[in-house]
Amino acid sequence: MKGMFNRAFWIEWGLVALAVASIAVAFLWSWLLPDQGVRFQRAGAVMVLFAALLEFRQARGIAEQYANDIVVSVIAEVPALSACRERKAFQSVAMVAGLLGTLIWGFGDLLFFWQETAYS
Repeated sequence: MKGMFNRAFWIEWGLVALAVASIAVAFLWSWLLPDQGVRFQRAGAVMVLFAALLEFRQARGIAEQYANDIVVSVIAEVPALSACRERKAFQSVAMVAGLLGTLIWGFGDLLFFWQETAYS
């Protein structure tokens, strides 16, 4: 199978799944147990971590691909190829996840303003 669902990208898909799962679980946890969204807010930091790991893997993969393309282009005397679309797409996903995670990290508790806890 080609494209983003290629087996070569299973780690990337795992990181995306972990980022989404951390937010979903923390949202439900904060919704069901009154903590004024503190767990959800902390999950934003976890999402940023997964986004950073995803971006690191993509940057490393693109650097390796460019190095391979340069060697091939020198040997075969053809122009070097650009980064594959799949890696660029994962970079976009990492950027969106990082921005969303940062917003949740900073303001996620505001979604649960109506909850009353023992801390209030």
